[in-house]
Amino acid sequence: MRSLLIAVAIAAGSVVQAATPIQMLLDKGKAIPAYQETSVQGQQMYLAALQRARMAERMAQLINSTFLLKQDVTVVIRSCGVVNAFFQPGTNEISICTEMVEMIGRLASEDADFMNQNSREQFALKIEGLLWSIFLHELGHALVHVNKVPITGREEDVADQFVVWYGAHFVDFNKAALFIPTVWYWSRMSKLSDLPSMSPDQRRAYLANEHSLDGVRVFNVACWAFGTGLAEGIESARAVQLPRERMLRCPNEWEKADASMRTLFKKYVKVAPFRGPW
Repeated sequence: MRSLLIAVAIAAGSVVQAATPIQMLLDKGKAIPAYQETSVQGQQMYLAALQRARMAERMAQLINSTFLLKQDVTVVIRSCGVVNAFFQPGTNEISICTEMVEMIGRLASEDADFMNQNSREQFALKIEGLLWSIFLHELGHALVHVNKVPITGREEDVADQFVVWYGAHFVDFNKAALFIPTVWYWSRMSKLSDLPSMSPDQRRAYLANEHSLDGVRVFNVACWAFGTGLAEGIESARAVQLPRERMLRCPNEWEKADASMRTLFKKYVKVAPFRGPW
């Protein structure tokens, strides 16, 4: 498996004024990296590769370098027995499952357009960017729970917005991909969700899930990314053929989402952003 290293740019700098001295003293939680050994044949290879890449350590470092936490959070990479990644409120654990890493590699390898890159490095950059996108989504859940961030509406949509918000302000897209692999992944997942072939019970469970439908997530993320005005956001919208009617509304959607994200999360941010209004 290709190396899973990535250069996500965290803008190291002065502490943002919104993170008050009192918060800095009180909110002393930290992110702790961990790996859970597995006896599941086939998953050991993925776990070992992620350990060599120090993936859990890098994810924990991103949290510790950027955010204040009211409680400790563990970032654990392990075999889960299912294709998933999730935040567990009871234990404050962000789990990245090796089964999901395996599936991402398989889907990417089967996708001729995705594989048609100018170099192996570009392919690896997108795979790595997708892993970070998945992690950031779960980090959004963790921050909402651990820091008791008030939200209304669907938390899953807030976590998706958090990915775009973090990318818009803290990721150097000259070194990392984020939006493009995210919309690619949800596009692929939407193709696997064949509603007509589902039984009534399967369809009911699928539609009742707390997540937005995969196809909806494709266009939501593409729209918000397009609204940022960043080149990668524009390319993401083009890649999924975001309808013009929605595209016209995206800058306003993003402006509102960005303002809301800053209101909710800015006081827990320790560093100056890489770009954007603050």
